[in-house]
Amino acid sequence: MLTRVLVTALNGFTFVFLLIVAMFFATMTSPEAPLLAVLVLLSSVDALDDVARSVTGRSLIPVEKSIYRLANYVFESISGIVGMAMVLYGMLYIHYFTIPFWFGVILAGTMMVVTAIYDMFKLRYGRKVVSVRAVKYL
Repeated sequence: MLTRVLVTALNGFTFVFLLIVAMFFATMTSPEAPLLAVLVLLSSVDALDDVARSVTGRSLIPVEKSIYRLANYVFESISGIVGMAMVLYGMLYIHYFTIPFWFGVILAGTMMVVTAIYDMFKLRYGRKVVSVRAVKYL
């Protein structure tokens, strides 16, 4: 029960943090900023989906139909890639800047990668993943 509350809280933090990062990218003037903003917004939708699934037990994206399952795979893949980039970016620059923002980047990125991998395995193998002892505490 406590792990479910912790995962829900961390996913909620990730959702809010990604919205802030997307707004930051939306205000930048570099040519790749709109693409980054869209990728981060898609990742925030996945984080919101994880929060909704852990609170209500139902996903925002119904995975019963194959097209929605494909969309969920795309969201999870984008979220995992963006999360890994955030972790690497945060680890590279944490020594140069001592503000808590970099800790948030690493925490949100780690949460994105862990939940993306867990959700992709859960989509692929169903309930069998939940019963595995090592993954049970995620």
